[in-house]
Amino acid sequence: MDPLDLPQTPEEWQELLGALPPQFWWMLAALVFLSCLLLVLHVIFSYMLYLCLEAVPKEDREPDSWQAFLLLIPLVGLVWNFIVYPKLAQSYQRVFARFERLEFGDCGHGIGMGYAICMVLGILPLVGLLPMLVAMVLQLMYLLRVWNLRKEIRALSGSPPGAPAASNYR
Repeated sequence: MDPLDLPQTPEEWQELLGALPPQFWWMLAALVFLSCLLLVLHVIFSYMLYLCLEAVPKEDREPDSWQAFLLLIPLVGLVWNFIVYPKLAQSYQRVFARFERLEFGDCGHGIGMGYAICMVLGILPLVGLLPMLVAMVLQLMYLLRVWNLRKEIRALSGSPPGAPAASNYR
């Protein structure tokens, strides 16, 4: 059988697949599991960003909260990181400035930009692994930062923890 020809009968397929070592199947299962885990984590992180954006009053919110889910689109998400992460931090800065609470600094803007840059560097060949690891750490730092700031915004607006921001209903 020519190596470039696909098997034609079930017996040929069974012979081909039976020739693969068991380690191949374990590695394939691990790859599928890790891919599913990363997808679930990415959905959870996007939902957390959505909730953080929802905490910001509409007049201060940029971008719209639903746009956090655009991060889930392959390749578009790499560009969208440069929009969602800095704009969320800027939205928080506007809210805190309105209440004259300036002790929160840049509200994670620098961390968000660092994450977006590391994600782009992570897809480049020969550079990939280290920036991706740094990006994972930066993303966790950013999410912790904005999640805690979300609680501060809720306290300022007088909303209970599970409800949308009070100024969203004006």
